[in-house]
Amino acid sequence: MSGGFNLQKLIIIALGYFGLGHLSLLMAVPPGFASPVFPAAGFAIAMMLIYGRQMLLGIFLGSLLLNFNVVFQSNNSFSTLASVAHPIIIALGSSLQFLISHYFLEYSLKKPKAPVELNQILKFLIIAGPFGCLIAATISSFSAFLFNVVSADILFSNWFSWYIGDTLGVLVFAPGFLILYSKSFQQKLSAKVVFLTPLLFSFSSVLVMHFYLSQLETLELKKSFIRINERVAGSIQRTANDYSLALKSFKAFFESSDQVTKSEFTAYGENLIFSTKGIHSVFWLPKKDNSKQLEVSFYVPQSLKLYDRFELEKIVHSKRDEIKDMCRYNRLSDSVIRNIEDDGQLFFRIAPVIDFDMPFDFKACKHVKGYLVGVFLTKKVIQQALSSLLDDEMGVFVQSLEGSAKRLLYTNAGLRASDLKGIIGKKSGNIHQETRIKFFGQDWRIVSYISLHKLSANRSFKNWVVLILGMLFSGLISCFTLTMLGRNQILETEILEATNRIKMQEAKAQDEARLKSIGEFASGIAHEINNPLAIIDGYAERLLKEARSKDLTNEKAVRYGIKLTKTVTRATNIVDSLRKISRDGQLVEMQILPLLPIIETSIGILKEKFRKSGVEVNILVPDKAYVYCNEVQISQALLNLIGNAFYAVRDLEEKWIVVEALRADSTVQISVTDSGKGISEDLQKRIFDPFFTTKDIGLGTGLGLSISKEVVRANGGKLYYDPSSSHTKFVMELMITKEDGPWEDSITYL
Repeated sequence: MSGGFNLQKLIIIALGYFGLGHLSLLMAVPPGFASPVFPAAGFAIAMMLIYGRQMLLGIFLGSLLLNFNVVFQSNNSFSTLASVAHPIIIALGSSLQFLISHYFLEYSLKKPKAPVELNQILKFLIIAGPFGCLIAATISSFSAFLFNVVSADILFSNWFSWYIGDTLGVLVFAPGFLILYSKSFQQKLSAKVVFLTPLLFSFSSVLVMHFYLSQLETLELKKSFIRINERVAGSIQRTANDYSLALKSFKAFFESSDQVTKSEFTAYGENLIFSTKGIHSVFWLPKKDNSKQLEVSFYVPQSLKLYDRFELEKIVHSKRDEIKDMCRYNRLSDSVIRNIEDDGQLFFRIAPVIDFDMPFDFKACKHVKGYLVGVFLTKKVIQQALSSLLDDEMGVFVQSLEGSAKRLLYTNAGLRASDLKGIIGKKSGNIHQETRIKFFGQDWRIVSYISLHKLSANRSFKNWVVLILGMLFSGLISCFTLTMLGRNQILETEILEATNRIKMQEAKAQDEARLKSIGEFASGIAHEINNPLAIIDGYAERLLKEARSKDLTNEKAVRYGIKLTKTVTRATNIVDSLRKISRDGQLVEMQILPLLPIIETSIGILKEKFRKSGVEVNILVPDKAYVYCNEVQISQALLNLIGNAFYAVRDLEEKWIVVEALRADSTVQISVTDSGKGISEDLQKRIFDPFFTTKDIGLGTGLGLSISKEVVRANGGKLYYDPSSSHTKFVMELMITKEDGPWEDSITYL
């Protein structure tokens, strides 16, 4: 395909692949390796098709850099085997895809640097697109699965997204890159941009629509999520209230009974624990004098592992001030105790039981019978609150904000408190919501989030249809653009070849016309040369005869020598005129030349014809008239005009030809007028057409005026018939200045 190793091209292709890939991965399916459209795939196969397989290293490096960047953006490190091996496997898979696609393209397209015919374009798009893109999608998706980057339930969707992204990238963008960079398309960059404008507009419109619909869906999902989060916080709060009500109902049972036996307490407590899964234990602590130790009368369950009754008595006793406040307002206390041996936390509530038969003494709380204590399991309380609200893709963190250490009370994702920052960080892309509530007097922080998997899974079918159909439409435009540009290139090539053939034929016709003119005038030229030769022969014979008879004097010898020299000069001029007029004009450069010698050269060839036919020729051209032209070409054109004039008047009674030169602004008008009565209007329209002639059969090809007009035009002038003249008059206009400036001041004009 292309030349050898080129480091600069490799670097440019690697950076181009990385840049395009980075832009496309902004739309990637989590965790960031697969995009719904991947322009870098189209860029890569186009570069390989243009520059050859040696560009594969640049593509590998670009892919490797791109996927290492994705890993670093996600994990901020390369601490695991997966974080290093997975990007390498992706880069190898992409490189293998483009290598195999390139091999099949070479075999199928017979090594063109860009497909320009429709069948080539279709083969290219099918091989590089739907066929080739199976490779990287399959290798990369299974690598992601093996390294636990994606789970089994989304493996197919990840593969499908990867495959569609690469395929659309090839279908949409590969033709564009081929048009821009391939030398098979010779159009200017501005023309290529015009061809690519519909594709760019279509692609941009699809992306805008895709992002717009995605934003609408994300916004709707956020609104829905905020409502769910509010329900989460409300459910936890309501569950706490339900447990408080359960304890209050037990409290009311004590207050309404004169005496509660241990069996009654146990039965009621067991029923309460059974109906409310979050209650760990229930205790009854009768009120004693402060001087006496508190005794626990009974509790449920019968055996308490972590807190014995004496420890619980101390806790209750230590909250004397809170208990007084509870007695005053008849409310429950809000206290939390940490269970250091269990997986979670415990909290308990103390409910004062009022003796309504005694007078109220808010200061000493003498009207209080005792205290009902409920011990609750934090995790079970939260689980019960959230059991009907959460799914696998929605996570919840519950933290206690009491004290300096923010303890993680609950999470449904099996994570640690340290994982929270990464989940709700900006780079994660997750939607999250934070709420704070009061739970039994404590500040709790509730953080809910929806993962990127959930966001991707909730993309509506409409959005995916818009994206895929829109990209396919862009791909059709891309294919159509490449086809049209290919056809245009083929037509331009055919036109160029046809133009070259025409130019060659024109050059050949000019040569033939010139040779024919020379042939037509050969007899005249021969006679012109024979006359001087006869004179030379006569004087030479006389010199020889008188020299032998010794009658030759010095005076005679000088006179004969002068005659011979003039005659030789005359013959030389005739031969020189023929030589000038028969040269190839393509080998002569344009220059500033005196006009009169050019005209005299053309007339000199026909001089004998004019003499024999009795045609009078007048030249009205100043000695210092100059023109900027190709001497040989203009001589040939003038010879054709003067020759045509000769054939037109040779059989007339009045036979004359006038060649005149007049100054007109920056041009010289050279006219050839003969004694003819002009050309009819019908013929005026056709006289410059190729192969049109008014001469008898065998006397003309009809190429003379047509070729002469093109020759004059090539010299920056024009040739036309002047219908205003009463005689037959052709005018040739030539420049008297160069294109880049005027003549030198020393030159005198007409």
